[in-house]
Amino acid sequence: MVSKRSKDGHVGVKLKLLTGAVFFSPFLAMPAVAQNSQNETESVSEDTGGLSVIIVTAQRRDENLQDVPAAVTAFGAEDITRFGFTDPSELTAQTPGLQIRSSNGQTKPNVFLRGIGTNDFNVSASGAVGFYADEVYQGLQSGQLFQMFDLDRVEVLRGPQGTLYGRNTTGGAVNFFARQPDGDFAANASATYGRFDQFDIEAGVQAPLAGDVLSMRLAGVYRSNNGSGVNQFTGERVGDSESWALRGLLRLQPDDNQDWLLNVHGGRLTGDGPRYHFQRVPNGLYPDGVLPIIGVTAPFSPMGGYWDGEWDLPQDEEVESFGISLNGEIYLGGPTLHSVTGYEAVDAFVRFDSDGTPLNYVNVDFGDESWQFSQELRLDSDPDKPLTWIIGGYFYSDRVRANNSFDVGRFARELFGAIPDITDPAAPIVISQLYTQRTRSYAAFGSASYHFNDAVTLTAGLRYTRDRKTLDYFTTADSALLAGIPSLIDVERRRSWDALTGNVILEYQAADNILLYTSYNRGFKSGQFNASPFFEPMDVNSANPETVDAFEVGFKSQLANNRVRLNVSAFYNEFSDLQVFQFIPDATTGIPTSRYSNAGAARVSGLEFEIDARPMEALSLRLSGALLDAEYTRFIAAVDDPTTPQDETVDLSGNRLSVAPRFNLSGSVDYTISINDNLELVPSYDFTYNSRKYFTPENASELSQRRFWVHNASIALREADGRYSLTAWIRNLSGTRYNDEIFPLSDFGLNGAIRGARQSYGITLSYRFE
Repeated sequence: MVSKRSKDGHVGVKLKLLTGAVFFSPFLAMPAVAQNSQNETESVSEDTGGLSVIIVTAQRRDENLQDVPAAVTAFGAEDITRFGFTDPSELTAQTPGLQIRSSNGQTKPNVFLRGIGTNDFNVSASGAVGFYADEVYQGLQSGQLFQMFDLDRVEVLRGPQGTLYGRNTTGGAVNFFARQPDGDFAANASATYGRFDQFDIEAGVQAPLAGDVLSMRLAGVYRSNNGSGVNQFTGERVGDSESWALRGLLRLQPDDNQDWLLNVHGGRLTGDGPRYHFQRVPNGLYPDGVLPIIGVTAPFSPMGGYWDGEWDLPQDEEVESFGISLNGEIYLGGPTLHSVTGYEAVDAFVRFDSDGTPLNYVNVDFGDESWQFSQELRLDSDPDKPLTWIIGGYFYSDRVRANNSFDVGRFARELFGAIPDITDPAAPIVISQLYTQRTRSYAAFGSASYHFNDAVTLTAGLRYTRDRKTLDYFTTADSALLAGIPSLIDVERRRSWDALTGNVILEYQAADNILLYTSYNRGFKSGQFNASPFFEPMDVNSANPETVDAFEVGFKSQLANNRVRLNVSAFYNEFSDLQVFQFIPDATTGIPTSRYSNAGAARVSGLEFEIDARPMEALSLRLSGALLDAEYTRFIAAVDDPTTPQDETVDLSGNRLSVAPRFNLSGSVDYTISINDNLELVPSYDFTYNSRKYFTPENASELSQRRFWVHNASIALREADGRYSLTAWIRNLSGTRYNDEIFPLSDFGLNGAIRGARQSYGITLSYRFE
């Protein structure tokens, strides 16, 4: 059984060891101090007189971003600092087609890229967009919104990844790379204070330990805030959180032919979790008549501002994570052998007031303990030959254990003495849900590129994947136990799937600074169990794997003497058996439950562009956007309506895919004003725009977010060499009100909305020594 508060669990013990190691390691490193250095892994590696060259590893090799025949958005360390990215969800502000949201706070995010993703909030879910940290696939949902700190770069690959990447995905991949030690001494630190008592501190230090052979880097971050809203029912602030994370890197380079990196990391977050804001559904199902008994005026309407509300339940959120990885490169006199070994563990718990009202009506606990292990081996050929190739194998295994509870109608028990009765849908009920899911995946892959001449290259790749999942699933209820029924569902499910995927890419280097390419990619996402039903064993089913045939043409260029970078891609994707997650009422009690099914077919097409420009040395401009046409072309779905007969269906063909705005746009401008030889002033502005997006396949207007803009601004005073800087910033400058999520709970007469970030402002002081 999973502990609701895993403070002393297996992750907690490892975090204590990590904390001690990171605390004492700087003292071990102090004697080994060298002078100024430049981190060799920085994504901006050289200056071309205008825009800098960006080095990425999107194709598992170090390459100039402009030489990669695929749609990739890259953020270097300066970009991450400039935009204030602190967790992966914030990448959506400046990445075309990327949407990340979560109805469960920091746990179980829903990630969409080019309109492809999943709404599933269960820990058993696997995403259509893969997250990778230093090449290790992050398959545990509760740990995917880890804190971003001390990073060298982030790469977002748009489109299916069915050839070279660890886990097949149909939407894309997001790669995070930590700064690596390079054998020299360097240090950096920053501190932030902002609205709502926001306090952040981040620091990193690296040093040699044994000359050029052994070096280390330690980094950590601490963040806290007092919450941006007020609970009008209790008078307390809500939305507070406190978190920390640590990372220790040890790099061994015994000779010119070997490079090994050990990465030990972990962190902890505590807070009061996500806040659902009440939105009435006019179906008469919300029990307004009970409110006067608890001193609340009926009909209920929340008091306070947009980010305030009235909640009776003290909420809680806790996430602990620990991981270790070992990456190695061995040069074999031509080919290079790469090994990537990773272990991750996450314990998570969240309790929230789902009804968003002072009535003790719908309360939910989610608790899980999860771990994963992965191993990848790949062999790369000499990159300077006309024929280059990569071959490899991959193994992944994980186990997730969930212990969830759903407390519905408790007010009837507390106020009227109602007794749980499984035969009475109106009686209060507490349902317990326990399950264990195990996943194993094996893959073999290969890719080869032939350079016909300096201009034309043809690439082809194949990957064979075999996945196996098992699910042990159990539910019970207090009313069932009173009736002598030990379980409602007690089943075991086993399924296996395999697939052959791959790609073909033709690229043409029309000039030194112009690349044209066209590609075909076959993508595959493994089958998925439905880990949510309460009463009916047959509902513990599985959706078939989804597949995609993706076609793309692209244009990459650097113009105007390398002062303008223009990248454009157009794509057309045909999906078969697209996995769709729906939240529908249980046929027995009306309690909302989830259902997995396959849309017969879906189509996604669009156009994306990214423009970076430096028309003069002091001025930097950035503009990117995506036009997206994403719809179900064949989808007969269960009805999300408690008043309709059981098993009634509706044709959703022609509806837009969930969380797929037709248009999104982002941009930024920075201007450097030289004060004297040592100081400069840098005002900056950036924005994000999204058109309307629907949160469910039904495309109901009340379950959508209309178009909105978010504006941010800052002004920095810094030394010309970048050692010191003082930045004043403001986010959501205009105080835009928008929802990140609206969760359908019409069976209870309401929907639950998760608000977007409120306006905040503050100052940041930074220091860097190299």
